[in-house]
Amino acid sequence: MRIYILILALLILRTVDNSVIPRLRRKHKHRIKPEPPPPPTVYSLRSIEDLQTKHADKLNNTSNLFHFKDTKSSLYYSTKERSWIEIRLKNCSDTVQRFPLEYWIPASYCLDSTEGSGGTVSRSISVLMEVAMENYMDIYAGLPTFLIHEAAGVSVGVKIGKQMVTSLLFSCYLNDGEILQMRYRPSYVVVPEMMAILYKFDGKKLRKKKVKKIKPFKTLVIDAPEHQCWASTNINDLQCFAPINHKHIIKF
Repeated sequence: MRIYILILALLILRTVDNSVIPRLRRKHKHRIKPEPPPPPTVYSLRSIEDLQTKHADKLNNTSNLFHFKDTKSSLYYSTKERSWIEIRLKNCSDTVQRFPLEYWIPASYCLDSTEGSGGTVSRSISVLMEVAMENYMDIYAGLPTFLIHEAAGVSVGVKIGKQMVTSLLFSCYLNDGEILQMRYRPSYVVVPEMMAILYKFDGKKLRKKKVKKIKPFKTLVIDAPEHQCWASTNINDLQCFAPINHKHIIKF
């Protein structure tokens, strides 16, 4: 009888050992998370000549970013090209044109008060706007579009990008007999022709390798878009039957 009890106890201990220890090991396996890379250091200098003559040691750190005031250009390191790349307007005197989108985007369905007494409507609506990829098909410099956007934003003096998420606060007054719809429209810029100048750093100076062309393109201004309350007694004045999708793809 004692032998059977001893064998049973050993079997129970073995079962507990096999069921608990693997779970502990799995838990330990996922305990350590990799640390995110530190954000790059951004240096604002008078010119690329200042960088080479006074701060050339900063080029040894390929995570550094540089902005130059005289040419309104930016310098980044590309691991793909194994080169430092300066992105700038081809002609520094080019003016950047900013425009409102040519159409209004419905942010809500229509609120019908044709049989009511009107009133005040307040609403917060989150929207996502994104530029269609085909707008960037002609842009080629061997660089990711986010890099071109960031450098172009420095050159043109406004924050730009191909995607924007924002919340719009509407406060509307509706008269009796009216139909109401909330709408918005973002702004965009036409970025003039740019250049991507590739440099090799020899430890002392930047040596120019080649120049790539970045064609003019349109992209979003990352700013709160214009938004309004539209009211009418005629339903045909509004977009009441348009599908409402809070992710809007913009094709220029």
